[in-house]
Amino acid sequence: MSESLSILVVDDSSADLMLAREVFSEYHAWVSIETCEGGAQALAHLRDPGRALPDMVILDLNMPGVSGFDVLREMKEDPLLRPIPVVVLSTSASPADIQRAYALYANAYMVKTENFTAFLAQVEDLLHFWRHSKMNRRAASSGESTA
Repeated sequence: MSESLSILVVDDSSADLMLAREVFSEYHAWVSIETCEGGAQALAHLRDPGRALPDMVILDLNMPGVSGFDVLREMKEDPLLRPIPVVVLSTSASPADIQRAYALYANAYMVKTENFTAFLAQVEDLLHFWRHSKMNRRAASSGESTA
């Protein structure tokens, strides 16, 4: 498959962003990532008319200032940003956080695992799912079949 996937990773932890860059580099042939170190930076990035919109946003929730919930709400209220799938990747397994994220129209919610090998498996599953989803959306809009 030659279909590429562009991802914006938003997290206030520089260590987590470094880990994300390392993990996603394994898929550099078909995945490109950009990172933002907080909610305000992410919204500015997404609203920059000089940048292409990502195919997906991976969003941490617990960030100072503009939280992941704030980013999610603003994205889903903006007609230009609303169609971008948002996957919440958080350390919080709180049912209240999960329910709130879905109430704000998150497309998926994943709890960050502490185990590096398990995290790699989470990322791989996520990438393959969304890559396939993107291909299906493009085929559907062009009338092609993906079966």
